[in-house]
Amino acid sequence: MNSTEKKIIGALTRLCETTGLLADCAERHTGGTLFILFLISVIVKLTACWLAPSIGRDAALYLHMANCWLETGSYNDVIRQIPGVRWVPPMLLFLMKILMQSGMSAEMAGYAVNVISGSLITPVGFGIALEATGNKKTALTTALLLAVHPMVSASSTEILRDIPYLFFSGCTAWLVLAGLRRGNAAFWCSAGMFFAFALLTRYETLELLLPIPLAVLVFVLKRRLSWKRALLSGAGFLVCGLIVFYTMLFLMGSENFISAFSGRVNQNVAFVEKRMFGLPKKTQGR
Repeated sequence: MNSTEKKIIGALTRLCETTGLLADCAERHTGGTLFILFLISVIVKLTACWLAPSIGRDAALYLHMANCWLETGSYNDVIRQIPGVRWVPPMLLFLMKILMQSGMSAEMAGYAVNVISGSLITPVGFGIALEATGNKKTALTTALLLAVHPMVSASSTEILRDIPYLFFSGCTAWLVLAGLRRGNAAFWCSAGMFFAFALLTRYETLELLLPIPLAVLVFVLKRRLSWKRALLSGAGFLVCGLIVFYTMLFLMGSENFISAFSGRVNQNVAFVEKRMFGLPKKTQGR
């Protein structure tokens, strides 16, 4: 082994030792480390917005709807004035409108909502990993990856519903895991609240209604959760979710969203039935 190889091995050894010391320090000061990772996430996403701002077709529609909502003061008026937007969930536009009322432009408000939501995904990922594994180092590593992940940063530069949806649905998953592990009804009620927020952001939130009961069933079968506690937790989740859902609709003045929501669900059900059972193929002429 020559001197160059020894230097390389020595440098790698010192790097591993330094990394281990940093990991131990981060584990001892979890709160401070998580705050630093959150700030890193904010800086990365703001830099991405500054370097490559993006206004796509859907973003332009949302900006127009937010401006219209601010002018008319009613989401129902937005639906009446802009044809073909009955299906758009109002949560993103509502958050944008709140920021616009403080003096922000529609574009700035849209970027603010996505950057803040994208940055908050970092501690949410930490919470999910911590509840799933019980290991702080694994949870901090997850938070670090989410803070600098290029796809999360790139999506946060677009004024779309994806990032707020990921934040709200991530909070739902985090609180459900906490409720399963700790058996506290407050976690289930909070999970129902964030589920309602996510549902008001994207319809895909309904997909969570499959894994959540399955997770509860697994805990019950493994005798880590009683049937009584499972039913009470589910009831708390549904009741709090419904209360928050209808309260937000009332506060946003978007009661007509219910009919649009029902129509969208029926459309998706019809699409699934078509894919599952199929339709007679058309015969082609010669």
